[in-house]
Amino acid sequence: MNRRALIPLLAFIATLGIAAAPALAKPKVAVLGLEVIDDGSMDARTTLRGKQLSEKLREQAGRGSGKFELAPNSNKDLLEMKLLSNCSDEAHSCMAQIGQELGADKLIYGKIERQQNGYFVSLKMLDTKTAKLGKTSNHVIPFSDHQADRLAGHAATLYRRLTGEPALGALVLKVKNADKGTVYLDGEIRTSLAAGSATIRDVSEGKHTISIESDGYVRFSKEVSVSGGKSQELSIKLKAADGANGGEGRGLYKGLAWTGAAVAVAGGTGLVVTGVSFLSAENEHDRKVGGVRDALGLDNCSKPEVMCSAMQEEEEQAKQQAFQDDACESARNSSSSDDEVNEFIKNCDKGEKNAFRFNFVALPVTIVGALAAGYFGYKGYFSSGDDALERRTASKRKKKPKRRVKIEPLFGPDGVAASVRVEF
Repeated sequence: MNRRALIPLLAFIATLGIAAAPALAKPKVAVLGLEVIDDGSMDARTTLRGKQLSEKLREQAGRGSGKFELAPNSNKDLLEMKLLSNCSDEAHSCMAQIGQELGADKLIYGKIERQQNGYFVSLKMLDTKTAKLGKTSNHVIPFSDHQADRLAGHAATLYRRLTGEPALGALVLKVKNADKGTVYLDGEIRTSLAAGSATIRDVSEGKHTISIESDGYVRFSKEVSVSGGKSQELSIKLKAADGANGGEGRGLYKGLAWTGAAVAVAGGTGLVVTGVSFLSAENEHDRKVGGVRDALGLDNCSKPEVMCSAMQEEEEQAKQQAFQDDACESARNSSSSDDEVNEFIKNCDKGEKNAFRFNFVALPVTIVGALAAGYFGYKGYFSSGDDALERRTASKRKKKPKRRVKIEPLFGPDGVAASVRVEF
């Protein structure tokens, strides 16, 4: 191809690029502060609501996700601009001139008036190039809707009606086990957690990815579907990171520690009660052994069934020692109906039951409870992510170079020597 023929072609392409560049930019919209209509008393609350609603309308235009962008000089009041431009009748041509002076393609302006049922707002949207009026919108804001979030909702409704933009949704996040953190929407930071809560406004309809980062927890990510004009609430539970006893993990350990302590106290109380009862039964046992022997006739050789006269002295002593060692069993095996013997048997049963409770119930429960309280108490109150902290510290800590000592022999005509070198 001839180079001379190529020059006009390149110039034509450059011209197309220059012409297309403005088309890629979003049209600008200016939002004038609402004019307050009053009965001459200049209601301060109505003036305040007008300023607040004007700011919320400008936030809608400047959020970046809509089809317009906010004109840089649009922070003017309608009444002020009308006085400066002599547009008291709000003629379209005059208002269009105001919009052009502000560098806007579209001009939003209107009024606010206090009425019986709330604040009546009327807005207009004007094309500054054609001086033609576009859409208009009338809206009533109840007196009770003075909070910032509710005013923002009314501003979004008014702005959508004028611009024809689709309704936007909102995400309300409630995190159960973390108070602070950073909230991302589709990979971009949108807000932060405060007391475990966060709200993301002006979310376009469709699917989005919500993510949360909080110290001591694994990054949370989830895909959600947002409906235009609706607010969706999400209840979220973060997972504790490995080696970090944050939030829920520490709370669980603390609860288990207190449970273990309660079990240990209950077991210790059982030890005291059963121990005292057992010792009391043992003392009663030792005290009554002599009486039971008399009741059973073991020491009375005059009774025929004992037949002491036929026994040798050593055999009698052996029988007496056997009774002394296991008096309870001997009393149970006897056929005596003596009250003292029966009372002795009841005391034996009581002592054996308390001994079983002491050795096989109260003592193990106390030991297990004390061990659990100690272990979980350490995990819940003292071990605050030591492993993770150690890993982070180790990763930041530089390795210290090792010192090496080298000894090198030196040979020369005058003899042999050695050099010492220390390397760091």
